[in-house]
Amino acid sequence: MEETEKKIQVNEQELMIKEYEGQRVVTMWDIARLHNVPANNIRTNFKRNMQHLIEGEDFFLLDKGDDFVSTLSGNGEMNQQTINRAKDIPVFTEAGYLLMTKPMTDEISWKVQRQLVNCYFKVKEQLNSGISDSEKLNVEAPKYVLEDINKTLEILTKMYKTMGVGMEDTFDMTKSLLKSAGVELPELRKVRDKDSFITLQELASDCGLFTPDGLPNKRAVVFIIKELSIDKSLLNITFYIDNDNNEKYSISYSKDLVGIIKEYIISNNYPPYIQSVSISGAVQFSKISYRK
Repeated sequence: MEETEKKIQVNEQELMIKEYEGQRVVTMWDIARLHNVPANNIRTNFKRNMQHLIEGEDFFLLDKGDDFVSTLSGNGEMNQQTINRAKDIPVFTEAGYLLMTKPMTDEISWKVQRQLVNCYFKVKEQLNSGISDSEKLNVEAPKYVLEDINKTLEILTKMYKTMGVGMEDTFDMTKSLLKSAGVELPELRKVRDKDSFITLQELASDCGLFTPDGLPNKRAVVFIIKELSIDKSLLNITFYIDNDNNEKYSISYSKDLVGIIKEYIISNNYPPYIQSVSISGAVQFSKISYRK
């Protein structure tokens, strides 16, 4: 597999190097072409398993008018007819690509997967490894990584449930475990205090943070919260039963966070995007459109 300035050779086919929000990505059509399967198969697999993927970590769902999509059209990577037919344009990170191709076990797929992982996605990591130690120290670990807390709660809940442990006991054990890791959780509540706590979507809307498509920018809010020192009294954790009869936790946010986040935005001169560092060390960005 050879790498040129903008293209690499994968399984005797050219793949244009693409990056979105600081990460190397591949499109649905890249996967189909490299693995020699119909693009509709990839789209169907994506729709079927979308609930298991994490947007912003495994994939990005782009509007057809996104600058990234325009670039793909302009350099001939995708023809305009294909773009026009598509409802949206999914692009996948390394993690998303591996999850999407997990069912593919033929010899060619193993070869393509190995080449992409070792010589396409990993190259970006190798380039980033040149960052000096002093620069790395400037990236401080967030005190509250809320999405990580949610994932931890979900994993441990499933494990304890198979052991026959009740929901409240599960939470107490999880709280104790996270405390040993330096994360203090608030007390568990049976219901959300709607007069004092709001959902992440409501928080984004009240702060005037929206995506370029006009939706409340929940991702940007999470990124900002990760940069702040959040007192546990500003969080409200409840549990509920979903439509599939599964027990789940939910985090809601104090209305006081609206003022805190707005102050952060003003002090940073209304940044056009918010940057964050994922668990894997990848730098992620979220574009913001502001509304009063």
